Amino acid sequence: MKYFVDSEAKRIDLLDERWYKVMSNGKEHNLRSVTTFLESFPKGYPFRQWLKTAGFNADIIMKQAGEFGSKVHNLIEQSLKGETVQYNELDGIEVWERFLTWLDWWKELNENHEVKWSKDFVELITYDLEYQYAGTVDFVVKIDNEYVVVDWKTGNYIGDEAHIQLSAYTKSVERQFKIEIYKALIVWIPAKRPNKKGYRVIDVENINDNFEDFLHTQALYFRTHKNEKPKYKTLPTTINLKELENEN
Repeated sequence: MKYFVDSEAKRIDLLDERWYKVMSNGKEHNLRSVTTFLESFPKGYPFRQWLKTAGFNADIIMKQAGEFGSKVHNLIEQSLKGETVQYNELDGIEVWERFLTWLDWWKELNENHEVKWSKDFVELITYDLEYQYAGTVDFVVKIDNEYVVVDWKTGNYIGDEAHIQLSAYTKSVERQFKIEIYKALIVWIPAKRPNKKGYRVIDVENINDNFEDFLHTQALYFRTHKNEKPKYKTLPTTINLKELENEN
């Protein structure tokens, strides 16, 4: 859940997870997320077969996979921002083991390359006003003095959708920050180990072609979601029962 706490206004703004609220030149913009547009991308035969096999459990399995991925992402984010992370029994040993596998990749990267990064480019919100989309990039890093966009994936399958998603992020980062991205990488650390290392690094190729596919998918989404607007909710941060009684 995305939310912002406004201490001065004494309120909590709950945001529609399908949307991003961004400020540009003093003006507020509501932009749909890249992943929301990709809901219209064909999932393909393997996914349809999986749905048939999973049946009524499909939603539960997908929710559990999403929670697993979020926990791994949080550990990586905290680590890259300079925080000390530690094993949490509530998260489970599988989450910790996946984080340590990511750490193996990180060590190998730093042993073989010159790596520079800023915590401001960890879980970076990027957006494109021209093409009306936004998203959160896991990591933008300089490797051997070249900018690289990186995405952590923990699912058991990497398909075209993942390549299109990262290509859209790459394009928006380039335009937003006026930099040239050398390459885009998917660091794949699924629950089921893909090899002896436990992770696989996948180059995202044909970024320009992938971005064109994203725009076509976006057009399909717009066709079936006309006049859609974000749904926001506001909650108070303080409650006093006596004050409530006086209001009544």
